[in-house]
Amino acid sequence: MVVCLEDFTAAERKWFAQAIWKIIVVDGQVSPEEFIDLREAMNWTKKEEIEALNQAELEQLTKFPLPPLPGLSFEKAFYMLAEMIRVAAADSRLLLGELNLVEHFSNLLGFDERATEQALNWAEDLRKVNLAKIGLSQLCRDHFCPKA
Repeated sequence: MVVCLEDFTAAERKWFAQAIWKIIVVDGQVSPEEFIDLREAMNWTKKEEIEALNQAELEQLTKFPLPPLPGLSFEKAFYMLAEMIRVAAADSRLLLGELNLVEHFSNLLGFDERATEQALNWAEDLRKVNLAKIGLSQLCRDHFCPKA
């Protein structure tokens, strides 16, 4: 079964957006790549749901721990985990705080220690791929000659 955000309930989207928000801001700075993901995560919550929150509630989204999401399907849980890892590795850095949050959220989503360990290994692989992409971009920039 292929899952997309439209398949998530409002509560699931809110939980997911909070998890992404926490992963992005845990290191105290937001890279341009992360800013795009941050804006997208905020869009996952429907406009009327955001308008219903007051400013204090919005500020608390980053402060309080998230509860487990009971009854979540494997497909939804895996989608969330994969997206969290993609966001954590987007800036080609994986800080301890990001890894700790991915591990914590993996457990909250229902993944056991073995699956979580493999997910963290994949996060490191993805970080390396993103770093190589940056290197390739610079090399290509240095050797780019647009055709007239």
